[in-house]
Amino acid sequence: MIDLKNSFKDKKCFLVRFKKNNSFFIFLYDAEQDTIFLAQEEKEIDLSIFWDRHLKDKEYCLPCELMLYFDKKFIMVVDYPPLEINFPLKEAQKILMELNKTIEIPEIVKNRLLKNEL
Repeated sequence: MIDLKNSFKDKKCFLVRFKKNNSFFIFLYDAEQDTIFLAQEEKEIDLSIFWDRHLKDKEYCLPCELMLYFDKKFIMVVDYPPLEINFPLKEAQKILMELNKTIEIPEIVKNRLLKNEL
């Protein structure tokens, strides 16, 4: 079961922090870079700090900053194979499918899930 903790959205990014089976995860979709990012927290993170900087600084790369912060992460960029860093493809796919039942994730992510393109 997914327990939504935080959610941020604008025209460019959709950022969510959620809990599943006593573990916390971060999901980010960046529409401008067509990037999907999923990570498992090792220590608690305050996403509002990242989000505020994203809103205030047009040069700030939210996906880049988040990718540097986590050790267990899954990254997918259009036209490239998925990058699994301590986060296997099947595990990421399962979590994203369950997250889709809880919140409305972007259509492009759902399409990739349904086509098994992740």
